[in-house]
Amino acid sequence: AARLPARAAVTGTRRGDTLVVKFGAFAADSAQAFAELIAREKAAALELDLRGHTGGQVGAVLAIIGMLSPAGDSAGVEAVDVVGRDGQREVLRATGSATFAGPVTARVDDGTASGAEVLAASLRRSGRGQVVGTHTFGKCLVHGIEPLQGGAVLMYTLGRLAEAGAAPWCGRGIAIDRPG
Repeated sequence: AARLPARAAVTGTRRGDTLVVKFGAFAADSAQAFAELIAREKAAALELDLRGHTGGQVGAVLAIIGMLSPAGDSAGVEAVDVVGRDGQREVLRATGSATFAGPVTARVDDGTASGAEVLAASLRRSGRGQVVGTHTFGKCLVHGIEPLQGGAVLMYTLGRLAEAGAAPWCGRGIAIDRPG
């Protein structure tokens, strides 16, 4: 059974006025660590380097999306759709408040998966950023977890992730806005 990290790893490197941000697996405190980094660095633009990133806790991803939401829109921004077995769509919405108003780019590759794909797709959906690089991995399953006796857990599939109005991105990944 995979274990999610207890502490977030969020690092930034300056490239002129742009802060290039790398995330460890999205954990409970990832959004807070990200907020502290962008407040400290005061960059004019952000590049989220999501290459090879495999995701993590969806709550952390939704909080980061809220921080990057259009000004005045923040919490409640539609991030991504979860398509159930019956074809019904449920919209996952950003949480938190918008804290960064500058341009945002998400750099992705064929190793970008799951929650990192959600973050990249939501930037496009909200009009806040571009997705550059190559097609992503295409991990689109959303899981529920139930603890069992003896410390075991039952993991089951709740649905598949999709951009607004599109088919789930399972196996094909999300499209890019431009190579890079």
